Amino acid sequence: MGGSYLGGNFWAKPDGTGFSQTCSDSDADGICDNAYILAVNNTDYLPLTKYTPKAPETAKVPVESGVSIAILIVSLILVIRRKSS
Repeated sequence: MGGSYLGGNFWAKPDGTGFSQTCSDSDADGICDNAYILAVNNTDYLPLTKYTPKAPETAKVPVESGVSIAILIVSLILVIRRKSS
C-alpha cells in the first residue's frame, strides 16, 4: 500500500469503509494501531493501512526571536542607507 512492508493484509471495501481504510495509524508506519478481529481465533495482528508519510516538521521561531530579527533587519537597512548617502 505504498509503504516498505512486503506482506500483510489490507482490509478494504469498495465504498471506502473497510477496516484498513478507516483504522488509525498514529505513528504513520503503514500498520493499523489495533488488530483486526475477523472471528474467534482469527485475528490479523498487523493489518495494513494506506501509508501516508508524515509531513516534515517545521521549525518554530518564538515571537520574541521574530521581533529581534525584524529589528536587526531594520537596523541593517538603516546602516546601509547611511553608508550610501
